Amino acid sequence: MRPKCLTQRMKVIDLTRTYEQSENMELDTLFAAAFASLNEGVLVHTLQGLIVHANAAALQLFGVQAEEVLGKKTYRQFVNALSIHNPECQLPATDQHELSEEEQFQAAQQGDTAIHTLAKGEIHVHITSAPLYNQQGNLIGGYMLFHDISTKYQKECRTLQAFTSLLTLVERLAAIPGQEDHTCEEVAEGISPVLVAGQALADVIAQVMNCRYVDVFALSGPDERQHLLGTGNLTPEQTQRLRSETEQAPLADYISTENIARLHANEVVLLDLQKQPYVKPHLSFSARYRLLAPMVLHEQLIGLFIIAKMEEEFPCVECAYTDEEIALAKAVAKLTALVIAQVRLLESWATENAKKQALQELNKHYDEFISIASHELRTPLTTIKGNVELALRRLKKFMQQEDSRELQTSLERIQIPLDYALQRSQVQERMISELLDASRIQARKLIIVKKPCNLVEIVCNAVADSRQAAPDRSIQLTFPDEDTPLVEADADRIGQVLLNYLTNALKYSEAHQPVFVTLAKEETCARVSVRDHGPGLTPEAQAQVWKRFYRVPGVEVQYGSGTGLGLGLFICREIIESHEGEVGVDSQPGEGSTFWFTLPLATL
Repeated sequence: MRPKCLTQRMKVIDLTRTYEQSENMELDTLFAAAFASLNEGVLVHTLQGLIVHANAAALQLFGVQAEEVLGKKTYRQFVNALSIHNPECQLPATDQHELSEEEQFQAAQQGDTAIHTLAKGEIHVHITSAPLYNQQGNLIGGYMLFHDISTKYQKECRTLQAFTSLLTLVERLAAIPGQEDHTCEEVAEGISPVLVAGQALADVIAQVMNCRYVDVFALSGPDERQHLLGTGNLTPEQTQRLRSETEQAPLADYISTENIARLHANEVVLLDLQKQPYVKPHLSFSARYRLLAPMVLHEQLIGLFIIAKMEEEFPCVECAYTDEEIALAKAVAKLTALVIAQVRLLESWATENAKKQALQELNKHYDEFISIASHELRTPLTTIKGNVELALRRLKKFMQQEDSRELQTSLERIQIPLDYALQRSQVQERMISELLDASRIQARKLIIVKKPCNLVEIVCNAVADSRQAAPDRSIQLTFPDEDTPLVEADADRIGQVLLNYLTNALKYSEAHQPVFVTLAKEETCARVSVRDHGPGLTPEAQAQVWKRFYRVPGVEVQYGSGTGLGLGLFICREIIESHEGEVGVDSQPGEGSTFWFTLPLATL
């Protein structure tokens, strides 16, 4: 017979075990509920890779039934069937001959990739892979978590496309205004400059927008009669039919009073022509959806451009135009209004032969265009440039950590367009800075802060920046033997002038030719010169190079890319003259050029 105390102790032990079993069952129930309710897809597998659990989100994401995969496929077989493209994470190995059991799941891994599913086609997912251990700390398998990031990926793609569109647009816009002689020739031949500008804008908008076609209209008179300026993605015959139908037709013949009021309020209007047709019959060219972007200048509706899309590609008009496309359309409309307005001024000058008055008005509107366009483009350009630089830094860091040759090759393919985008953004950033400086000069708002400066230090810094930008080029320096010349100047602006001289010298001379920089001290001033072995300049070109927007005809870039806007030397002259200095160039065709400037020495 057992002692009473022993019997009571055994009862306590039995009760404790019953409680622990009950608690474990509750934990298992909670785990199962949490596992089933996760929004992310989860696969759990054994050490041999056999899939033993898949939650509802995973089955729905991949478009499979549980009986198709559980206990029948390894996760490697299942994942390979999804056609993963260039994964950023290394999936765990299941081949016992490749790795030991301890090496298979050393740590959690994660990365983004594209997969093909039966349910949704190709999607982008973030994959997390990690080991699983039992209560004794023994490795028993692993899990994979799939998070659908397709929406985020598509948004990033649209942002990149919008960025590329802005770069293309600013390059085309920069070529339209300011070409006075060219425009006059076109007018003499009977071609309206407004039509030339309108067609150029329609072409570039059609290139950067995913659409069926584009129309650009100008509006005139109190009843806002339409004038077709250009079309994109339409044949010449279709364009002529559209022009014949719409020329001099009031806007109210096509668009409702309510929508016209929205356009006057500078709002973008979306139309589904089946639900909200035109007031009168109108050519549609089989495109059901319309985006109407108003061109407003000084609170007046002066035109609009229309972006048409097909119903076969989109279920509704709201789906047809993304937020990024609508924002881009509003920005393009604002810039287009300024361009059309200033081209109209050029046409007026050519036809009325009132050169002085027309040029004054042209400069006013052009400077307004430069200021608004520069500020409109600088903010998104700065943001996108920062994101590209951040992506490059992360990519390079990841490449240094990875040893896989195949993955290195894939990452290098990704790096090439990022490097190109960064290079393009830097070029556009310089162009925008030149546009802003030119606008400030015209408005007499260029800020110059003078203080005693060491000119040798300014020259050395500019040369160092140029050597870093062109490490394969030879730049030779010559300094005076006397004391270091001190000048009363704005060091940043003087460095800007010298950098422009150096950039031109490197750009227009062959890669093997050196560039010479000389600093000399004269009686009352210091002289800085930059000499190259480029094509040289004629006397006529030497007299014109300091003018705004002048570019020497027939001179080709020998090193690097891009020809600029013709503003650099104009800005240099204004900066040096604001310091009471002088600029000049000594050159002979075929013998290179020497650009120089002088600055008064500081009085001690």
